[in-house]
Amino acid sequence: MSDFAVKVSGMVWKPDDVYTVKLEGAEFAGYRAVAFCGTRDPGLISQFDSFWNPFERT
Repeated sequence: MSDFAVKVSGMVWKPDDVYTVKLEGAEFAGYRAVAFCGTRDPGLISQFDSFWNPFERT
């Protein structure tokens, strides 16, 4: 494992009434970016195409 890596272990699912997002781990991968996103916002979902277009690779 490199000096720039993050090791994640022992994750436990704990249901809660508050919505949260948890980042499990990350590692430097050169000059690239990978994003995994999710939303439950109805306003964003209804306009998702116009929201996402500026980020989409052409």
